[in-house]
Amino acid sequence: MPIVTTSVAALRRLASFPIDAMLQEIGPLALVQKASQSPAALHKQLSRTIETEGRPQVARHALGLMLELDDGMVVPIGKENPEGSLVFGRAEDVDVQLFDGSVSSRHAQLRYDAWKRLAWLTDLGSTNGTLVNGKAIQVEVSLGEGNVVTLGDETAFLFLRTETLYALVRTR
Repeated sequence: MPIVTTSVAALRRLASFPIDAMLQEIGPLALVQKASQSPAALHKQLSRTIETEGRPQVARHALGLMLELDDGMVVPIGKENPEGSLVFGRAEDVDVQLFDGSVSSRHAQLRYDAWKRLAWLTDLGSTNGTLVNGKAIQVEVSLGEGNVVTLGDETAFLFLRTETLYALVRTR
C-alpha cells in the first residue's frame, strides 16, 4: 500500500498547532522534497550545515530553500509503524511513487527505526544511482539529520527529524 505523502502547504497549517499534531500527522522522521530545483544546486545550497554533538544541524536557510514551494512533497517516516522500510521508485507497487524518468521502477529502499530516530538507505540496483550528500552509495548507509538524498538525476529529498522540521516551519 503506497505511503500517503503530504505537502509543504499542509505542514505550514500543522505548524500553527502544538508539535504533537505534526508528530501525529508526519511521524518522527520525514523526507522533504523541493521539486523544482536540480539536485546539484540543492547539494550546493544545503552544504552549509553546522556540526553539533556529532550530528549535523540543518541550517535555517537550507530548509528555507525546501519550503519555498507549496507543492513540495513530504514523505512521513514511522507514522504507521515504528520500524519498517519504504521502497521508492516509478512502479505502481512501491511505497513512494516518483514521477521522474531518471528514477528506476524500484530505485531505493529506506529502512527505519522511528523509536531511535534512525534510518538507512540502500540503492536497489538502480540505473542512475542513489546519492547521499552528493556521493553515490553502493551499500546500505546510515542517514543523519540534514542529509540530502538524491534518486536519479532530478529527485532530491532532505532527511529530517520532525521536531526540527516543526521548529523551522514555525519560524518561517
